[in-house]
Amino acid sequence: MKTINKYIVVFFFLSTALTWSCTEENASLNAPTIPGVVDMGVSIAPDSSGVVTFTPVAENAFNFHLYPGDGAGPILIASGESYDYIYAGLDSVEFAASMVAYGVGAGASSASELIEMFIKLQIAPETMIALTGAELNSSKRWVWDAAAGGINGHFGVGPGPDFPDPCCVFDGTPSFFAADANNFAGGCLYDDVLTFSVNEQGVPSFLLETNGETFINAGQVDILLPGNGDGNDQCGAVDDQLVLSSSWAVRPVEGELDLLVFGGAVATPMSYYSDVPEYQVMELTPNKLRVMGFTSNRELVWFHQFIPE
Repeated sequence: MKTINKYIVVFFFLSTALTWSCTEENASLNAPTIPGVVDMGVSIAPDSSGVVTFTPVAENAFNFHLYPGDGAGPILIASGESYDYIYAGLDSVEFAASMVAYGVGAGASSASELIEMFIKLQIAPETMIALTGAELNSSKRWVWDAAAGGINGHFGVGPGPDFPDPCCVFDGTPSFFAADANNFAGGCLYDDVLTFSVNEQGVPSFLLETNGETFINAGQVDILLPGNGDGNDQCGAVDDQLVLSSSWAVRPVEGELDLLVFGGAVATPMSYYSDVPEYQVMELTPNKLRVMGFTSNRELVWFHQFIPE
């Protein structure tokens, strides 16, 4: 009887030791790794273009999330890589940017930095004339080209370069949806007016008149109107949450289409409110403005077309 009890005690000890050893090993494997001090690696372009390069560094970090401070983000930056971000605005501007470093097991550390810079106007004369009507002291009102429907029509959406499903490839067309002429569910869209202006000093300004309601993308409804989302786009009275009046600029981008940016960044919609921080100019003449805008994650691209009022 004593021998049996001895074996039981020995077995219990071995079991406890093995359990403790496995638990210790699992705890070691699952413990989050907290990255070290984050250096955001900020480099401001000297040409006053508004381009800022972020090259973040932190010990034990495998990726970073950038929040530029203008409402955009998070922007994913892999460890060892850089990211060029284009800020909008004119003259002396400042943005409180932040960076979150992530390690193994979701351990995180962060840093923030106030970015101060001067952004100069970069708008070609022909662009200014097409959008505002003249190089100085002029305004031009634009409305949706509702009579144009189909793939080259006034409103559509397609897969962006980073669309998660390999079924669909970005081809510069609204292959997911293209509204028919004068037949779009967003009724409050068609009474919007976009005014591009330039004053006597050559400073541009932008104004969106919504007539009280803005057509909001389904994914943004719960952000602007918490609890009102039903999975569909909808009209909403959200003027007090948007930057409807701001500066604007059209900047050339090497190897790509010209970029149309607003001083209010993502908070300034081109009538339809979606997760689009900036727009590429596909076509601009005195009688047509066609743009496409990628969502911040570049999974979708929205197409808009406007004509003078």
